[in-house]
Amino acid sequence: MNQKALLTVSVLIIVLLVAGGFLLANRAGNNSQAPSQAEQTEEVVSPIEEESPTETEEVQNEVVVTLTTSGFSPKTITINAGDKVIWENQSGETATVHSAPHPIHTAYPKLNLGNFEDGETHELIFPDSGTYNYHNHLNASQTGRVVVE
Repeated sequence: MNQKALLTVSVLIIVLLVAGGFLLANRAGNNSQAPSQAEQTEEVVSPIEEESPTETEEVQNEVVVTLTTSGFSPKTITINAGDKVIWENQSGETATVHSAPHPIHTAYPKLNLGNFEDGETHELIFPDSGTYNYHNHLNASQTGRVVVE
């Protein structure tokens, strides 16, 4: 009888530990959802089809855009086709770079660079001329624009 009670208690403890693990995993997954934002629209000019730089061609220039608590700086940059833009997060929190329009990010999917933590960078080479609007999905009032000539 004593062994049977010990076995029952052991099984009960294991079941509770497994159930607790599942609850914690689900709770952590729910906290990672982005805050809801009102839908915004941005005027987007579609890129003009041009030859893209080949993989062996070097990037001509690099431009750094810094994200702080005030937003992207500089807010608008003008570059040449084939130049690289580097976004640097100095906001003190997780941020994103996503193409317009918010919240669907369909204008230029290559610009949907996702989350990056404070101190991290994202980069993208723009091979085609056009105007590319983007925003921080986690704070959609933070917007920017890349004009590629």
